[in-house]
Amino acid sequence: AIKLADKATVEEIRAAYDALSPTMKQWIWKDTLVLLTNAEEKIAKLEQQVADVMAQLIALPAVDKLSLTDEPAVNTVKNAFATLSDEQKALVKNADILTALSNRIAVLKGLETAKPLDYKAINNVIDLVKALPKESDLKLADEAKVTAAKKAYDALTVEERNKVTNYNSVCC
Repeated sequence: AIKLADKATVEEIRAAYDALSPTMKQWIWKDTLVLLTNAEEKIAKLEQQVADVMAQLIALPAVDKLSLTDEPAVNTVKNAFATLSDEQKALVKNADILTALSNRIAVLKGLETAKPLDYKAINNVIDLVKALPKESDLKLADEAKVTAAKKAYDALTVEERNKVTNYNSVCC
C-alpha cells in the first residue's frame, strides 16, 4: 500500500520516467505507468485528507469562544481526524487544539446538565448545625453530632455548601 512516506520515491520514479526520451518511454509497459499514476493519485489523496482536516480544524472557533452549538462541527473534525492514519495524524498541525475543544464541550455539557440543588440535604445540614451547642459549650459527648454534621456537609456539592449559611458559625 502506498503511504505518504513513499512520496519521495514516487517523485523520483516520475522524474526518471519524464527524463526518458520518447523512444525509451515506448519500452515502459502501460501497466507500469498506470501503477506510477495510481501511486501519485494515492499520495495526492492522502495529502488532501490531511489538508481537509487542517482546514476544518482552523474553521472551528477558539476554545474560549466555543459553545454547545459548535459540538456537531467539533465532532465532525474529530471523526475526520480519527479516520487518518498515524502518519497523516502526525502531519496535522495543532491537532492538540481538537482535544482542548472536546474537553471544553464536555465542560459546557456538564454545566448545562448540572444536577439541581438538593434543598432537602441543604436544610438537613442547616438543621444539624442548629442542633449543635455553641462552640464554647461543646463537649466530647457532642462529637457524634459534630461528625454527623460534617459528614452531611461534605456530601454536598460546592454550590449546595454555599447555601448552608450557618456552617462556619460552629464547624470549622
